[in-house]
Amino acid sequence: MEIIIKPLERLNRGDALKYDGVVWYVTNKEVHRESDAYKETQWTLQNRTRGTYYLVRSEDKTPSGLEYVWVLTKLIDINSVEYDLSGETWQYFNEELFVNTPPQKLKFNGVIFNYDSENSVQDRDDEGLTVTKLTWDYYDETMKENLALEIWKEPDRDYPEAYMGNVVEPSKFRILPASEAIKYRAKFVNLQLPVSVYGVALSVAFLIGIPFDVCLAVSFPFFTIYMMHRIFGRILWLEIASPLVWLAVAIMAIATNFSLPFWIVASYAIAAATIIARLTAAASVAGGSCFCRLIAFSGLLPAIWAYSFLVYFRFASGPHTINQLILSCILPLAVAAGCYVVNFLLERVHEQS
Repeated sequence: MEIIIKPLERLNRGDALKYDGVVWYVTNKEVHRESDAYKETQWTLQNRTRGTYYLVRSEDKTPSGLEYVWVLTKLIDINSVEYDLSGETWQYFNEELFVNTPPQKLKFNGVIFNYDSENSVQDRDDEGLTVTKLTWDYYDETMKENLALEIWKEPDRDYPEAYMGNVVEPSKFRILPASEAIKYRAKFVNLQLPVSVYGVALSVAFLIGIPFDVCLAVSFPFFTIYMMHRIFGRILWLEIASPLVWLAVAIMAIATNFSLPFWIVASYAIAAATIIARLTAAASVAGGSCFCRLIAFSGLLPAIWAYSFLVYFRFASGPHTINQLILSCILPLAVAAGCYVVNFLLERVHEQS
């Protein structure tokens, strides 16, 4: 399957991209429009060792046409930036007593930056309030290095921030296929919190009198789907494949009135998940073969889990024992693992052919 790489301006939250040998994961995207003449898009990039950077795309409408500037920048201590007070007299910024107008020259690490432009947009602060954010842009004499001052116009006072970065060429970036992006996404997604909340919710439900097996049967499929979206992001494959696998399993259960042995239903479900994952992958513009086995596994697990517990409640002799409950949990997990292995082997055969 040919992988089509989207242009950099279509970069979204959940993507991963490579620049200068470093892989970055996109954790946020914001778009600000000052007017019809100016638009700014900012992506938050994270790397385990490099920390947090920001990729900023400025779109400015001029008499000669649209001008685009891409800057890769990071937050620096504003108290380490000097401004030209008068002539050759330099003074460090004081965050609490900030200047009202943009100085004509700044100095950082011995490099002098000249004032270029000012832009104003509406943005949300840390408290979620919409405030005015001024940006004063400065460039060195080569126009390759950018020093930007952002001033947040809060009700009590101005809160300035400084960002140091380089002008970059979008062609130097490469957006990674979705299958590779998942590897980096998992490193930045907090999975411990939802797992802990889910465990507490199960305990509370049990304490208030809801049978534990009922809680587990109903909640786990939805929790699995939530975790898939949290790990994978919003992916068309997942949103199409998972419901189709559910539908296939439901049709088998209704059509046979639960008369088929579990292993036969499991075999059909694995086949359905494998086929559906590849059909939806064929309609996608990004991804890789290893993504198919992840989608097949993730689409199958909640469906076969629900089927396993339907069989448990309908046919297991009561009162239900702990062994029956454990078996109802292990069987769908084993089927989902088998689905992953089958797709893994199919991919290896395809690669060698």
